[in-house]
Amino acid sequence: MGTLVLLFCSFYVDIVEIQMDGLVGMFKDVTNQPRAERYNMLRIVSELGHQGNFYLQAVLVLYTMLLPVLYLLSLLCLWAAPLSPREQIGIFAICQTMGAWSSL
Repeated sequence: MGTLVLLFCSFYVDIVEIQMDGLVGMFKDVTNQPRAERYNMLRIVSELGHQGNFYLQAVLVLYTMLLPVLYLLSLLCLWAAPLSPREQIGIFAICQTMGAWSSL
């Protein structure tokens, strides 16, 4: 459960910083705007939606947010739920597939 909490917290951590230099940086200095902007996953997804890139937004949410959460939940189910050996093999295959497709 702690891993899920940390995963959700990671959506709020700044992962990209864009620094503007040159003529654009000088313009930002003159207009009293910050030269650097920082982005976290939720802000990137939000900006993509505002720009109209809904397909890219959906792909980003699927591979970086939804699949890792489903992967951890299926691992929790595999570990905590009383399953028959056949069910364990099936859920283990699902876990491996989600682990391969998630962007962890």
